[in-house]
Amino acid sequence: MLLQSHTGTIRVFPAILQNWNDVSFDKLRAMGGFLVSAVRKRGKVTNLRVYSEKGGNLSIISPLTDKLLNYKTKPGKWIKVI
Repeated sequence: MLLQSHTGTIRVFPAILQNWNDVSFDKLRAMGGFLVSAVRKRGKVTNLRVYSEKGGNLSIISPLTDKLLNYKTKPGKWIKVI
């Protein structure tokens, strides 16, 4: 699984195979009107961006620290998480 957002909190790469060291996705739709793009290289997430279609609160789990991050977003803007 590349993206999870059914609880209102976004997680990237929550359930991928261990041997998937290099994987990426671009603009996968998440709940709340967000498009998520991420890159994983050599087993580490190196890029994570979220596009807000309608603005509002964004809750995302950092793949680096496993901590909840909250952002107030504006419509039509990208948030660079990593």
